[in-house]
Amino acid sequence: MIFGIYVAPVFLLRSGLIPYSWRFFILIAVAIAATALAVNRRYSAIRLGMGRPKLLSVLAWSVIPSVLLLAGVFWADLQHRFQLTPRLPFYLFFVLLSAPAQEFLYRSFLFAELAAARVPRFGIVVISAVLYSFMHTIARDTTTTVLTFVVGLIWALIFLRTRSFYIVALSHAGLGAAAITLGVI
Repeated sequence: MIFGIYVAPVFLLRSGLIPYSWRFFILIAVAIAATALAVNRRYSAIRLGMGRPKLLSVLAWSVIPSVLLLAGVFWADLQHRFQLTPRLPFYLFFVLLSAPAQEFLYRSFLFAELAAARVPRFGIVVISAVLYSFMHTIARDTTTTVLTFVVGLIWALIFLRTRSFYIVALSHAGLGAAAITLGVI
């Protein structure tokens, strides 16, 4: 399962067997496949982190980390990469589909699968961050790969702490929208 959902698509994109321009179609297809597996395995909404979060938790675990992570972009002196470009359709796609699909894949579903396989929590966090970072190697940018590993660790720890898909998806959408605005991605 891990190879088919998390590794093979990246290899196919990196090798050029699947064009890079199809990356978002692949993400959605893989998210649909993982959703089908989650339904087949009868994972409850609670197990997938889809319970109702409290407003204070949303603020504390999604808004604040996003702001801090964005501050890290400035601290890491990545301003030279900024290219202010308004791309409303991409924003909408990223916020409404891409960020939630990635969080479902790399936190909700993966955590449920690895927990079912009795992987220790520390191992789940590390595997989640490694696979999330590995997915971003298709950008062929070392800085992006390293940053997504760090952010993947942070979101994995937040998911582990809150057990909320919505909190990490909101954090991911917020940070991603800011990164798009600043031209970092």
